[in-house]
Order: sequence, then structure tokens, then C-alpha cells
Amino acid sequence: MTAGRWIGALSLDVAVPNCDPNCLRSGRVSLGLPLPPHMVFRLALLHVREARPRLIGGVSPSPVDYPVSRSPDFSRMDISPRQLAHLLAIHRSGSLLRASEGLGVAQPSLSVSVARLEDVTGHRLVERGRHGAKLTAAGLALLRHAESLEAVLQTAGEEMRNLRVGVAGPLIVGGTPLSASSIIPDILSSLYREQPAMACSVIEGSDDDLLAGLLTHRIDVVISTISGHGSSGREREDIANEPLFGAGVAALVRAGHSLAGERELSLTEHREALWVMPPEGSTFTTLVEALFTTAGLAFPERIIRAAPFGVLKEIVRRTDGITILSHQIVRSELEDGSLVALPLRQQPAKRIFGLRTLKQHPMSALARRFIEIAREKAVDYDHA
Repeated sequence: MTAGRWIGALSLDVAVPNCDPNCLRSGRVSLGLPLPPHMVFRLALLHVREARPRLIGGVSPSPVDYPVSRSPDFSRMDISPRQLAHLLAIHRSGSLLRASEGLGVAQPSLSVSVARLEDVTGHRLVERGRHGAKLTAAGLALLRHAESLEAVLQTAGEEMRNLRVGVAGPLIVGGTPLSASSIIPDILSSLYREQPAMACSVIEGSDDDLLAGLLTHRIDVVISTISGHGSSGREREDIANEPLFGAGVAALVRAGHSLAGERELSLTEHREALWVMPPEGSTFTTLVEALFTTAGLAFPERIIRAAPFGVLKEIVRRTDGITILSHQIVRSELEDGSLVALPLRQQPAKRIFGLRTLKQHPMSALARRFIEIAREKAVDYDHA
């Protein structure tokens, strides 16, 4: 909204010298004097009348037709949690009407809320068309903060409920299939012995999904790849990466297999054998495929794909199939002798797994203790 429109509305009742439009938003003029309440009401009414056509009308104006009141003051940007919740609801529903119904507010009120948020940020945040509403690039940039705020408030509410019944937490831990099936259960076993009354959730996912959960405060701490094949987000300045252990790979066969006594396994010599592998598209499968490619070999045709790793290992135990896995995933099977590890002649560089946390996010006492135990146990999981 231009300064001319604001001052034009004022000139009907009172002349305001040296008036800054940004001051009018807060009900104060540049001289530091408060505007009378009836003037603040007039300004708010004008804002509603001007804002409604932008979002409720048939055609949204172009950015040129949609001026903002001067340049936004980013050092004092006044964004309310309610406005972020409204933006999140629009994104999830894809429609202002459905979003307003879900929120229990009138659609015009929702439109005004978005219009005010656009004025504050200086960006168009929502585009509306025949098929609903979607966020612009600026809206999507703001969306992550809306999701973060939602997660923080949900966690705060759950923590208050837990305190009433003497339970610590919640603690949300994220891990890749390797860490979620090895070191994370070990850490939680020790943590539970120290703190029996705790609430904890473990989320298994890809490196990218876990990073997204960390950035939106839906995960407190992640143990995943921080260097080597499959790692992501290492360059981010807001993420702290602390190495824990290295993860190499080996070929694995069942006890009693004809290859069980071999000193090493060559991909070239055994490409025609039966192979048992994770599903296509997974980070680990991509690593294994790269091993064959580096050796100048096509990927095996005789193959059984299986997930999760528990199913895959059981198939190897019951067949003559060969698989390639990290030592950490088959630790218990190697200890009980049901599987035998064979070093690969074509050995890839080992991946480094570590702790990932948000640098500027304060950790709960439970999360800090989880991290301390992880450091203590890491030495037992380091394997070339």
C-alpha cells in the first residue's frame, strides 16, 4: 500500500506533518505522538478494504500493481505466529476456503491475515488461481519457519504434559537404516537404564529427510552420514557435524556357504552368483552399484531385492545368496556366527557417521545425555 493512500485517508480528518507510513502501522507518527484510537480504526478499516480485493478478487495483480508501503524494515519485521499458522494451513490444504474451514476462521479474515503478512515481508506469498492457492518462492521460504514454529510449540506442549507425570522428554532421534539398527538402540538402552521414565521416538529415514526434520525442529539429534557417499548438507553453517565412527562394507554369506572360507571376494569372479540387495534407489544400493561400475561390471541380473535389512539378512541366511553390507548392520550375526564376512577386493572408501544438531538450538538435558552416551559408544562401532 502506497504512502499516498495512507495519507489521503488521514487528510479527511487531520493533517499529519512528516508522516512515515511505517509509523502509521503502529499508530504513531514520526514526531513520536500516538494517533487517536479513532484514527487507528480508520487506518485498519482502510487496510481491510484495500487488502481484500487482492486475495478475494478474480485476478491477482502483478507485482508492479501490488506495491508495498516503502521498503520493509527487516530489522523490526513483525511476523506473528498466527500468520505463520495461516500460511501453513494454506500450503497444506491448497485452498483458502479449505484452510479457513480447517482453522475455523472466516475466509475474508484469512485473506486479510495473508495480505498483512505480505505487507510486512515485502513479498507476495500466495498465488491464487482456478485450481486453488499455492505459495510463491518467498512463501515457500517462509514455510520452513512456519513448520519449525509448529514443531517447537508441539514439543513444548508435550514436554509440559510429561512434566506433570514425571516423564523426561520428548526426545526425537533420527537415523539412517545403519545407525537406527545399530548404535541408536545401544545408546537408548543405556539411556533408559539411567532414565526409565522418558518419552523417546526414533525416526528412520534418508539423509535428506533427516536433515529436513532437523531444520524444522521435528528431530532433536540425528546420527547419519556426514562424509562419504550419501552425505548431504555438510556445507550448512547452521548444522553442527561431529564424527562418531567409520563404516566400511564387506561381502556376506551364510555359515557353511562354499565361499565362507575365502580370504576375500572378487566382484568380477562372482557377478553371476545370486545376490541379495536392498531396493533400488536407496543410498546404500547406489553405493553398491558404484562398486560394480568402478570394476567395469554390469550390475548382477540374478538378484533378490529385500527390505528392511532384517528381511534381507534372513534371506542370505537361508539361501546361497551374497550380499554387501556395512559391518555395523550385521554385528550380531557376525558375533553368533550365522553370517560370515568376506573382505571385498574392490573396497570403497568408508563412510563417516556422526552426530548432527542445530547450532543455535538449545538442547534438552535428555538430548545432551544421549549425545554424551553416543560419544562413549562410538569406539565400539568404528570399523574400516
